[in-house]
Amino acid sequence: MKTPPRSLLWRLGASLAITVLALWLAMIISVGLQVRHEVGKALDTQLEWNAKLALAAFTDDPVALPIADLHQTAFALYDDQGRLQEASTDPPLPMLDRDHHEFDFNGQPWVIRIAKSAHHTMVLGEPLSVRDHTALDTASDLALPMLVVLALLLPLVLWLVWRGLQPVRDFADAVAARTPARLEPLAQALPPELTPLQGTLNRLFDELDAAFARERRFTADAAHELRTPLAAVQIQLEVAERARDPERRDRAMTQALAACGRASRLVGQLLALARLEQHGAAQTLARERIDWSRLCDALFAELDAAGIPPPTLHLNAPSPLLGDSALLAVLLRNLIENARRYAGAAATVSVHIAAHTLIVEDDGPGVDANALARLGERFFRPAGQTQPGAGLGLSIVARIATLHRAEFRAGNRDGGGFIAQVTFPMPA
Repeated sequence: MKTPPRSLLWRLGASLAITVLALWLAMIISVGLQVRHEVGKALDTQLEWNAKLALAAFTDDPVALPIADLHQTAFALYDDQGRLQEASTDPPLPMLDRDHHEFDFNGQPWVIRIAKSAHHTMVLGEPLSVRDHTALDTASDLALPMLVVLALLLPLVLWLVWRGLQPVRDFADAVAARTPARLEPLAQALPPELTPLQGTLNRLFDELDAAFARERRFTADAAHELRTPLAAVQIQLEVAERARDPERRDRAMTQALAACGRASRLVGQLLALARLEQHGAAQTLARERIDWSRLCDALFAELDAAGIPPPTLHLNAPSPLLGDSALLAVLLRNLIENARRYAGAAATVSVHIAAHTLIVEDDGPGVDANALARLGERFFRPAGQTQPGAGLGLSIVARIATLHRAEFRAGNRDGGGFIAQVTFPMPA
């Protein structure tokens, strides 16, 4: 089983921590060695001066003591009466009361130490510039290893960051490779920081792919279904143009107008279906309380104005429903028109709305048993059907029902005729 990639934070943090720690240890060792060298030089000089001073103090041999300057230590020896016995400078270091004191001597700041015995007092001192010079030498010597460490650290850090961000570059290349014709999901093994982004992009790719599919399907459907009515219009107009008999010309014009009406109705249904599909993808379904009485009154008046006899309405205390009233009006209109078109002129069409159920039924001949299973498919029409239509009405009904989380069922009635039922979910 392949181990999932570690997080970017872990990769960068661990590599940078190890690198910085290694270089820090190297710098500590280098600085320690350099400090040891500088302190050793200062202590060697001090030790040599102390050795000469001790030799002069404990023997009678003449010893050439160093002459005090800006970088040397000086001394002065006094007896118990305060008289000067020996001194390495002229004028000599003064005898002070305190053991530790800083003061100006020979025009520069000095630091002294005082050691007393029963009969003598020794005053030792050195200029502060000696310490400053030592500190400056030490700092200058330490600057080189620090610069070396910094020169090594910067490119190493940049390389580690570049290497740690390699999964990001690979992911960016994979995203850049996607095109409208190639929107398959990303399936890379990614660090945890990039996994949510991959999931979001995959959902976006799915939505884009679905949108492109809807566009291609609409274009193909429109091109396929409009070919026949447009061809019929063209043929009938050509017949009318060449006809010398007024009756034949009028009949051709009537058929051309009928074909135009079918094409217009088909375009309307195609656009309605496309809007419904986009509606579902965008999840912008209106949520308003449905007043079935008002909706049916407005719809039946519209049907009557279009020359379609309104059905009989049976409204029996429907449950409150939140939905899109415009879409539900389209659903009910399609069911009524479907019943009127296929049940026959003498058939009775009824609408029953009760509880959370909408039923549209008729007492017509019903539908052949072999065609029942395919009802609701796009552009499906039972064989031998003479009524105009495109086979989209029930597809639109099914889509609107799905948007409202409702169940749509259609079939033949037990006593004859056809029934379409939409069952809405119970209110929460």
